[in-house]
Amino acid sequence: MLFRSDPHNKDACKRLASLHFDAGAPQRVLDDMAQLDAQGVGHSRLFAAQTLALAQLGQIDAARAQDGWDRFAHRGTLATPAGFDTLDAFNAALAAELLTHPGLRYESYGTASEQTWRIDAPATGAAPRVRQLLDALAGTVDTHLAGLAAEGHPWLRARPGTGVLHSWCVITESTGFETWHVHQFGWLSGVYYVQIPDGIATGTDAAGCSAFGIPEDMVGDDAARAFGSTVVRPQAGTVMLFPSHCYHRTFPHGAAERRICVAFDIWPG
Repeated sequence: MLFRSDPHNKDACKRLASLHFDAGAPQRVLDDMAQLDAQGVGHSRLFAAQTLALAQLGQIDAARAQDGWDRFAHRGTLATPAGFDTLDAFNAALAAELLTHPGLRYESYGTASEQTWRIDAPATGAAPRVRQLLDALAGTVDTHLAGLAAEGHPWLRARPGTGVLHSWCVITESTGFETWHVHQFGWLSGVYYVQIPDGIATGTDAAGCSAFGIPEDMVGDDAARAFGSTVVRPQAGTVMLFPSHCYHRTFPHGAAERRICVAFDIWPG
């Protein structure tokens, strides 16, 4: 009935997959996701469920190929925006704008953020530096997508004809972090690191870093360990892009300074 009445419902897809995982039935996840795919459905919840099911079945290479992080993720440095001599100067102005933004709130129900400050719509109001950043990020996204090979990965087949850049800001103090999650409404996601404490940028452990992998509580420790996790150390001025269905998390950093980033999705237009 789900597939006939509303096959594109992302929440229903997530719930159905979770029920199958709880019942120890990853093959049923694959069967249901194949049925949705046959109806032309392609979104981050579907792709993420396929990755988890393949990993739980022990098909690790297939799970990694389905995830696609190694092939489709991008990491680079933002070009210095107009009007600033250095990227550091731009980041300082951007951080000051974000820290005084009227939309800054502690915690946000229904997100992966724990013990964090967030701005749900940073481009609203008097936010010229945010809008300058978003313009630059749109150019980075266009350049990255132009370089992707026209191959048959299901994520590429689901690429929207037009997209909307949706952004938010996450500010973490010493104990803040984000739990394992995907970006349900996005096709491509990313993050720009505005301010990173020196202890994170030059550290040797995972404190304050991001990790890409799969959640142990959904597939089990053995499958998550076999799939592996890639830890990404943030640097101020770095832009990360990745498919929205790739699971990721962050770790508390324990520093006195704030970790500030602007995250974003490309939503199908």
